[in-house]
Amino acid sequence: MKIKELNPSIQPIVQPGKGKSESPNGLDFQKLLGEASDQLKASAQGPSPSGPGEMARASAPSIAPASLLGFKDQEDIPRIRSQSLNAVEDTLTVLSKYQEALSNPETSLKEIDPFIKALTKEADGLNRLYDKLPSTDPLHSILNEIGILAAVEIEKFRRGDYL
Repeated sequence: MKIKELNPSIQPIVQPGKGKSESPNGLDFQKLLGEASDQLKASAQGPSPSGPGEMARASAPSIAPASLLGFKDQEDIPRIRSQSLNAVEDTLTVLSKYQEALSNPETSLKEIDPFIKALTKEADGLNRLYDKLPSTDPLHSILNEIGILAAVEIEKFRRGDYL
């Protein structure tokens, strides 16, 4: 049984007479891909005839302006990025000290507990900063990865993996 027989109002995605690569709204993926490839090649070969400003825009990072992301104050982003970098460094420092304490067989788990508390505090700070940064910022993924690493280590310690 065919779908058209069940509900005749359903229209096929590929219209008769059109190629399979063309979508119902008239866009051709191969054509768009080719155009994008041509634009990329043209920007890699040198400045385009439209002017040097086009080349500068092509090589600029793909971080969206803060105003487009809903931030009222564009000066807020650099401050958050600076705080994020400091938080990442602090978290990595605590993780390093935690690793040293774990690798020392003479260190008791009671002596390691302050590192877990500090790591929990740092991970909470990372999560707050992660929520404030735009998702297009490269630091956003770094905060996520370090936060996950800290959360895993905290959970492994609390679960008793190191007993």
